[in-house]
Amino acid sequence: PESAFVLFQMLFPVIAACLMAGSWAGRARLGWVIAFAGLWSLLVQAPVTHWLWGGGWIASTLGTLDFAGGLTMHVTAGVSALVVALLLGRRAGLQAGHAFDARPELVAAGAGTMWIAWLVLNGGSALAATDDASSAMLNAHLAACAGALAWLGQERLATGRTTVSGWAKGVLAGLAAATPASGFVSPGAAIVLGALAAVAGRGVAILVRDRLAIDDTLGVFAV
Repeated sequence: PESAFVLFQMLFPVIAACLMAGSWAGRARLGWVIAFAGLWSLLVQAPVTHWLWGGGWIASTLGTLDFAGGLTMHVTAGVSALVVALLLGRRAGLQAGHAFDARPELVAAGAGTMWIAWLVLNGGSALAATDDASSAMLNAHLAACAGALAWLGQERLATGRTTVSGWAKGVLAGLAAATPASGFVSPGAAIVLGALAAVAGRGVAILVRDRLAIDDTLGVFAV
């Protein structure tokens, strides 16, 4: 029914807002974030979604495929998060040399919750309880596992240790990379996508943080 479809589509701006907020964690007021997220969903995400899904010009003219929101949610949220992080500037504590250190148990709980929600988005985007839905969920799950292992492996090689934050970023990088292709690729291809996303994501995270000196708290743009 249309009401169920509307409720499902609401998940996309909700999760996008959660993703973006990670870029400003520690320096944005809640009221401002709520107002921004509401306006952003209308002015940014809604137009881009209609450009692609339902026969929009990106799909009809360019032949773009996006199974579960890689362009409509992840790209738009990532770029917007970077812009807002630039506008807000760096945190005072960070400028003084006191870097943000998230509590690992909260990072793990948050990433795990997002993992589950992401599987819902991928499976639900088939709009039916079919093999397409289960295949999309399986591909997203495998990509997340590969992304986590690849990110942790890079940390181990670079620093000699692994972190919960690195695990979480690897999971999300794998999920983000697999989402637009989850209904179109094989499980093996999903694993490759997840691993490559973690390698690229960690490289961009270091670039944004160290070279460009942009305070993207949780590396949202890079992921």
